[in-house]
Amino acid sequence: MHTRLNYILRRICALTLMTILMVTALVSGCSENEQIPADAANASSSGLPAPTEIPTLTAITVISETTYFEGPKGADGFEYTLLEKFSREHGYDLNLIIADDEVDLYDAMMKGQADIALPGLPIPFSRQNDVLPVAHIFDVTTQLIYRRGSSRPRAFDDLIGTKIVVRDTEQYRQKYAFLKEHYPELNWQFVDKPFEELVKQVHDGAIDHTLVDSHHYLGLRAIYTRTKVAFDIYYPESLSWLIPPTHDEKLAEDLDIFFEAIKSDGTLNHLNERFFGHADDANPIGSLTFFRRVERRLPRYQDLIEQIATEHSMDWRLLAAVAYQESHWNPRARSQTGVRGMMMLTLGTARDLGIENRLDVASSLRGGATYFNKMRKRLPNTIKEPDRSWLALAAYNVGFGHLIDARTITEFHGADPNRWADVKRYLPLLEKKQWHRFTRHGHARGREPVRYVQNIRHFSDLLEWRFPYSDAEQAAFRQNLDKNRVNERSINIESYEDSVIQKAESEEPVVEKTADNKLTLNIRAPNTLKAA
Repeated sequence: MHTRLNYILRRICALTLMTILMVTALVSGCSENEQIPADAANASSSGLPAPTEIPTLTAITVISETTYFEGPKGADGFEYTLLEKFSREHGYDLNLIIADDEVDLYDAMMKGQADIALPGLPIPFSRQNDVLPVAHIFDVTTQLIYRRGSSRPRAFDDLIGTKIVVRDTEQYRQKYAFLKEHYPELNWQFVDKPFEELVKQVHDGAIDHTLVDSHHYLGLRAIYTRTKVAFDIYYPESLSWLIPPTHDEKLAEDLDIFFEAIKSDGTLNHLNERFFGHADDANPIGSLTFFRRVERRLPRYQDLIEQIATEHSMDWRLLAAVAYQESHWNPRARSQTGVRGMMMLTLGTARDLGIENRLDVASSLRGGATYFNKMRKRLPNTIKEPDRSWLALAAYNVGFGHLIDARTITEFHGADPNRWADVKRYLPLLEKKQWHRFTRHGHARGREPVRYVQNIRHFSDLLEWRFPYSDAEQAAFRQNLDKNRVNERSINIESYEDSVIQKAESEEPVVEKTADNKLTLNIRAPNTLKAA
């Protein structure tokens, strides 16, 4: 019995000793070769995967009507929206540098300070070997702008002796040098001013002509209504994003895939519609009449419109734009169909809303705001802004049932019924028997809501330009956006000058010993220090 017990005890001691030796060997092996990082140890003990570092995409652009600008809701712009979407979908933190001009932008690319550039203009000839164009967005042309009422130039010979003032860019200087060879008497004056200021000078009659790329002029022509395009001075050129010649192959591949996807799924068309669609339909003469009435009629009703818009959680500019589209701010307006008042309410709608007097301005405005919000709330939650408001406006005009029919037809064609850019293409089919006979609500004048929405968007934009958003309005917009943001990647925006200064200030002195034991002082960037 004792022999058996002693044998068991000896076996237990041997196994225990062996276990201790194995653990000691493992621990000493780890400490000799590589220490386990604290983060990894913590992650392992908690059962969670070790955290991975989020890559940063550094982009550079300039402020313009089409690339990037600070809107009432924060950072905005056609190309910025595309960039933000790309970085979010591909898991990048976005660091956006705002250059003062195109020269700084190209210099930053040459120095390797950015991964991608959004110049907002075609590449100058002299830069075509310095950068690699990727992500073709669309083609643009350089347009000669003149003042309505003056003699329209039809060829370069007609420009001899006229005052042509042009934004000072590499692109325009090179085109001028090319044209000067064929038209020696041609004379352009180059100035450091934005496109908008030069178009305004043509509008005011201060200069005869200027040059603007077509995508920039698209949004300006509705504001500066006395300007017009004379002719394109050059063949169409590609508007693209740029990467350095020594680029990251994965980034280039990701951009190609991204742009193929947004072109095929309608996203690019949707953003084109959001930023440029209504401007393309704008009537400059209608804009001129609108501005006159802004000065003469709107002041009588503006305070009341602002008050009622606040009551109904609307932007007052949108409510004012709807009222202008309905009645041109005429409280006694009426039509042959029986609609009346500032918001041109039908008798049935007024009764449903509890409005006794459609000619009372406050009652009419409240009724219109209430009805618009009713249309918005009836739409599915899958429809996001700004499409939600645009589709609600279409329903306000043509009726909610007809809008549902149009969305059904849109979906039948494989398009997105939640996007105004798609639905507006199929609304006119409600006029055609071969389509409306299969719908629940039948025939409708489908072109009318398309014009209606585009006009209101146009008038609302003009009011935003005429009455910029106050700091309080912008803060409220951004607070609301922050509430709705979920799991977004980090976005940092800084000026090019600040980024250069920050880089210089972040450099740290390092004291080193030379071979003869003397001390030397070197400057290294922090990432170099880590490597050292």
